[in-house]
Formats: sequence, structure tokens, C-alpha cells
Amino acid sequence: MKPVSNNAFSDVLINYSDSLWDMTITTHTGRTEPATLISLLNIGNFVDPKRTNPDKFENFIEDMVLRMYENTSTIKKLKKYLEFKLKEWPESEKAVWWKIGESWEIKETGQKGDCYYPDSESFLENVDYNFAVQIIKKCWERACSTGELFPEGEAIKDYAKNNVNGWILD
Repeated sequence: MKPVSNNAFSDVLINYSDSLWDMTITTHTGRTEPATLISLLNIGNFVDPKRTNPDKFENFIEDMVLRMYENTSTIKKLKKYLEFKLKEWPESEKAVWWKIGESWEIKETGQKGDCYYPDSESFLENVDYNFAVQIIKKCWERACSTGELFPEGEAIKDYAKNNVNGWILD
């Protein structure tokens, strides 16, 4: 299975993750750790053709998007991927992209805030790997079928299902 377009997976994953962020992090009523959603948002951003020039690749979907999915579609692979990314990421940029450090600031917009995690280890310890993988798989299936965004509220239903008895895709 392959996504229906260069941007289908990134659009679906980012939109789904943003819905969860709005309802579970900023209201402080949810139990999802920011590390889980930051990881999902970064995965979506890393394969977003608006951020990564598809012309640099012979086949963007196969070389970038499919490869990302393959590297993040199991708990073991996702852990390994995140450990690798955080190890290679410059310390000076971890605050903005991963919210690791003391505080972050986006110079272009003036937006700033406090980081959630003092170091990479605490970030990695707080990722809900099972939940993240289930979201990645769900968004991948959608990107490969229609590429349409999920209806409003879908992410929150899945979030509730995960918190009640653990979420496992059918």
C-alpha cells in the first residue's frame, strides 16, 4: 500500500495529531504526554512535501514517505527511530522541534515557551509508543485509501478508547 499522494500521509497525520494536541495537552485534562504528540507531529512534518522538496528524490513516496512509515510502524522501530533522531539532532534545535531543554523560541514569529523535557532521555521515557504506533497505522491506512482527513472528533474517540482499555486497531 502507498499513499494516494505525496502529501496524504503528512496531511492526515498532522491533522489527526493537532486534534489530539488541542484536546489533550493544551486543556491539561488529558493523559497523553506531549512527547507522544510531538513525535507524531514531527514524523508528519518530516515527510511533508512543503517542508521537504520532493524533487530531491527519485520517488518521494517510496524514498521518503514509505521509508518513514516502515521505520515507525512498530513499537521497536519507533523507539529506535526516535532514539536515532534525538541523537543526531543538534542540541540547539531540540528545544524548538522536540521541546527538549529549558525554553524554545521561533525567531521568525517571536513565538516562545517552556520546554516539556529537560533531556532526550526524559522525552523518550514519556512517549506512549503503543498509542503512537496505532495512530501512525490508522493515518497510514487513511492516506493509502482516500487521503481525506478524519472527521472532527475521531481522534478524541480513539484517545478515549486508548485510555479506557488500550487501543488496538481491528
